[in-house]
Amino acid sequence: DPIAREFRLDQECAERLTTERNRLIQHGRDYVAKELRFVEGLELSERLRSEARVARELEDVQGDESQEDIEDLVDEILDDEGIGWDEDE
Repeated sequence: DPIAREFRLDQECAERLTTERNRLIQHGRDYVAKELRFVEGLELSERLRSEARVARELEDVQGDESQEDIEDLVDEILDDEGIGWDEDE
C-alpha cells in the first residue's frame, strides 16, 4: 500500500531527525562544558549562567544542523556573555 509506505517513511525520517536533534543538543552541552573548563578565573555562577543559556538556545535546534553549526552557536553565546579565552593557551 503506497499510503502506508509513505507514512512509514515519514515516521522513520521524523525519528532520525529527533535522534539527530538530541545528539546535537548533547554535543552542544558537552562542547560548552569543555570550553568553559579552559577559561581561567571563571566563577561558578558565570559557568552555570552560560551553560543554562546554551541549553535554552539549543532547544531551537532542528536536527539538520552540523556539529560545526552547534559549536559556532555555543561560541557566539560565550562571546555574547563576555566569556573568552586566550587563543595562545
